[in-house]
Amino acid sequence: MVFKSVEILFVLLSIFILLLVYLITRSILVKHRKALITRNEAGQTEKKNDLGFVVDTFHDLVRELKDKEQELQRLRSIAEDRADSIESYNENILRSVASGVITFDREGKIMTFNPAAEIILSKRSEDAIGNICEDVFGKDNPITMIQMESLERGEGIARMETTVEKSYGEKIWLGLNTSLLKDNNGRLIGLILVFSDLTEIKHLQAQMELKERFALLGEMSAGIAHELRNPMGAIAGFSKLLSKKLDNGDERKPIADAIEKEIDGMNRVINELLNFTKPTDLNLSKVELKPLIEDSLSSIQLNSVKYNLISGKIPAIDADDVLLKQVFINLFQNAIDAMPEGGELKIVLNIKPQTETQRQEAEIEISDTGTGIPEDKLKKIFHPFFTTKKNGTGLGLSLVQKIILYHGGKVEVESKKGKGTTFRIGLPVNHHREKL
Repeated sequence: MVFKSVEILFVLLSIFILLLVYLITRSILVKHRKALITRNEAGQTEKKNDLGFVVDTFHDLVRELKDKEQELQRLRSIAEDRADSIESYNENILRSVASGVITFDREGKIMTFNPAAEIILSKRSEDAIGNICEDVFGKDNPITMIQMESLERGEGIARMETTVEKSYGEKIWLGLNTSLLKDNNGRLIGLILVFSDLTEIKHLQAQMELKERFALLGEMSAGIAHELRNPMGAIAGFSKLLSKKLDNGDERKPIADAIEKEIDGMNRVINELLNFTKPTDLNLSKVELKPLIEDSLSSIQLNSVKYNLISGKIPAIDADDVLLKQVFINLFQNAIDAMPEGGELKIVLNIKPQTETQRQEAEIEISDTGTGIPEDKLKKIFHPFFTTKKNGTGLGLSLVQKIILYHGGKVEVESKKGKGTTFRIGLPVNHHREKL
């Protein structure tokens, strides 16, 4: 559009200069024609002088035309430089903004794809520019559907949030809006899509919701535990007294012992519940993950399970080593319990570098080759008191999630029945002190 305006300006300026030259030439020739008429009777020598004057005048005009042409070239060069400067400035803006910006023409062909869009969507601009949106992202991709809807309806979308799946399966949250792209005459020539990565914000929101749930659960659990302990203490006292008064051969003796055993089991659950709800200050220090994991593995019985620890160069992270060890022991023990006949426990340590939309994180993957978790139970495994073990309390994984959460991290799980389970933990390398 800028170059088109420059060309129009150049044409108008050329017409104006040619008209000016014509008027000047006409004025000079008329003047000299009158002079020639008044000197009609002059001699041959005077006619030759007049002819020389006309020739000189013509050369002056040619010279003046060349000067005007040079001036015109200079003005055109200035206009082109200005257009280049404006275009470069616009490119610098698109390159510098943190939001992703994609523009489309009326047919849905991608015209621009800025660096932030490349980072957020993990796509190269060379693979996108010049191609139809549907061919780049897929027919069912939210970006394609939003682009098509905006062009068909002829109006932009003020604000919406959606999830988008990257080419390698990772899902991210996007906040986006669209605006119609129009020329100087108000005609629709395309669409502008502006979006930002909300994944980290959504993660923080989920953390806040979990913290609120843990706080509420803590208050409820502490109240229930204290209410139960008094009658349970009385029952335990009576059962012990009854057990002492009964002889070993009395048929009521096993019943009294069973009551005492169940009371001990309930006390264990209550103690674990109180430990789960008990607030504790994180004792943050620089922690090396690989030695901590090796120490955790040495604290449990591996039985016939073999472990494989794979680690790259991982920086020390800000964490509570005691609580993290509790997390690792819990997850390792669950993996071993899922492989009663033996198998492989695989631990992989990686570092995720910091980007404009993501902090630097240490990632720990813990995989087993065990029985796996059924799909209908997978979403419940972090719920307090949910367990698939015969003697489990259902608080182990809830405590794992709580510890990781208050470290500012996240824990995810993938599992298939009969094919094993993978827990993936992300921990920030740098973390501020927070109360658990």
